[in-house]
Amino acid sequence: MILIRTCGDARVGMGHLSRMLTLAATMRDDFNREVVFLVNRNVASEELIRSRGFNALTYQEYSPECLGGVLDAIPVEQIVTCVIDAPEIEKNEVSLYKGLGIRVAVVVCKGPARLLADINVFPVAHYDFLALGWSGYQGALLGGADFVVLPKEFTSRQASGLIPYEKRRKILVTMGGADPNSLTIMIMQALRGVARDNPVEIVLGHNCRCKDEVRKINDEYDNVFAIRENIENMAPIMEDAALAITALGITIYELASMGVPTVVINNFSHDEDDADGLEKLGFMRLLGNYKNLTVEFLRNNLESLWNDLASREVMANKAAMVTDGVGTRRICAALLNQTGVA
Repeated sequence: MILIRTCGDARVGMGHLSRMLTLAATMRDDFNREVVFLVNRNVASEELIRSRGFNALTYQEYSPECLGGVLDAIPVEQIVTCVIDAPEIEKNEVSLYKGLGIRVAVVVCKGPARLLADINVFPVAHYDFLALGWSGYQGALLGGADFVVLPKEFTSRQASGLIPYEKRRKILVTMGGADPNSLTIMIMQALRGVARDNPVEIVLGHNCRCKDEVRKINDEYDNVFAIRENIENMAPIMEDAALAITALGITIYELASMGVPTVVINNFSHDEDDADGLEKLGFMRLLGNYKNLTVEFLRNNLESLWNDLASREVMANKAAMVTDGVGTRRICAALLNQTGVA
């Protein structure tokens, strides 16, 4: 059994949970492994996990004591590995699982807990994880473009061939599963003029808190935007996009795999380093933290890029070269090899 401890809500977004759902599906479908989730108590997250066919244990607050109590509900002796993908990963949590004889893999853990883990995974192409310092570390390190996690619906489209860029006409707005700062509304205000003459599609995630306001504004704008909600398969929606606007998160790599030039707005100050690294890959434009943006600034930058086909074509070509789409299988195979399970 594989235990996945993760989280998803309006505060932290849905990226950690979405990435782990992809990993879990590959573990189950391609490697025939049972997977159980340990997730923070959140109705939307729990429903999403169960809709994908997985069991979900929930915890009320993040603490080793609380997590340990929840584990009493399952046969711990059957767990061979615990994978932790969450913004908070403490040394005590890693020690808890290891004390129960469970190997521990941590995902994008930059704090001291990583040095206690058996496996560290950095499933991103933009971050220099080796610079963190690993003196004395005896575990396994997996990271870089070869380990980017993508759902199967993206990798299958990569393999079969994408829609040629010159045939794409749509602008896609997808601010993640939560959109914690309601950035979709600012983008609607900025794209109102463009949307009169070009198709603009807005996707609202499972934990988006501004759904009602988005619908109301679209009514006021004579429904110039196409609104879609709680989409399970984003690949076909992304594949025919000529430009996307999103926030920092795993969505960026999904867009890259579909060859989509992307504009990124940061939700949080701690996004800056990751966003700078992603921009260097050449397929995205970073506009900065939303607190420093105005609707006029956003409108000018989006319209400028939309009218610059040559630049978007260069970005699209670079996007398609970021990852080969096999990263999820590589991670699963490595996790199972590290546990000694054939």
